Amino acid sequence: NIAYFLSLQKIELENLNQYIKKNIVTNKLLSPYYPSELPILYFISRFFPREHTIMQNMILKKRTSKGQWHNPLDAALSICCLLHLKTPPEKLTDAIWYLIDQQAKNNFKPFPFYTGVNPKKDTIYFAGSQALTTVFCLEALAKYQKALEISKYQTRAKHSDQEALIYQEVVNRVEKRFDSFDKPLKKIILPF
Repeated sequence: NIAYFLSLQKIELENLNQYIKKNIVTNKLLSPYYPSELPILYFISRFFPREHTIMQNMILKKRTSKGQWHNPLDAALSICCLLHLKTPPEKLTDAIWYLIDQQAKNNFKPFPFYTGVNPKKDTIYFAGSQALTTVFCLEALAKYQKALEISKYQTRAKHSDQEALIYQEVVNRVEKRFDSFDKPLKKIILPF
């Protein structure tokens, strides 16, 4: 989280980047503070574009046999990570529908996000809340919608570029055909 803050200030710490890269490559993204790798991947994906393929694969491997994650919180964290890592939003549509379906079933329950230790009883507990699950789900939906809009805009722009190339090719061919006409006739016909 500190590295993310620093990235917002355009500050990079090379030793920290090397440490993060080593842990991604060796698949050692463990923390006593989180019950799974997903919160850690979520935090890292916000500022660390390197090794994005490895992180994408790690996240996708966490899906169940039905292609979903175990609960809405895991799904939301995974969607956000994958979008941070530039996964095309079209590949996440099923996961988004899963979140929408879970919300319709009023299933944004609390799920474990944080692991804590009660020093008085020397016991471990898991913390989460309905509000936290809901916030991550809303973030995933908003990021998906924005990514989808950007993707559609880029597709339209690509098509516009192709249309412009085709248009220019047609104009060039027509002008070439009219080269054999005499100048007065060519001058009249060419604008059409």
